[in-house]
Amino acid sequence: MRSTHIRPRRKHASDCEDYGQAVVYRGSIPQHAQAFVLDKHHRIEMGRVFPVCGNTWRMLKESRLAPHFDFIGDFSHHYGLFEGCSKALPFNTNAGANAGTNAANSAGTGSSDESCGCC
Repeated sequence: MRSTHIRPRRKHASDCEDYGQAVVYRGSIPQHAQAFVLDKHHRIEMGRVFPVCGNTWRMLKESRLAPHFDFIGDFSHHYGLFEGCSKALPFNTNAGANAGTNAANSAGTGSSDESCGCC
């Protein structure tokens, strides 16, 4: 008889919940030494403390990207929602058409679309 351990998937919050968490990108991904672009709301510069919501913190921490980040905080204190948080998707709806252009578009245009704290 074999036993199997099934780990339930964690449910992500539907809003950008602020737990005082942040990440610091180490600059260790090839061709992305200066910044890592997760989506249109998360352009994380190397070496800079970047506040993130609980969902983003957990997603990075539990993924193959974890070795490229330092993680600050935990889930012990809840500060509410990130101000200005919306339920809009953090990526372009025509993502297929823009595949591979993320790095080129993130070359420091300073647009508020790129990096806005969290979500």
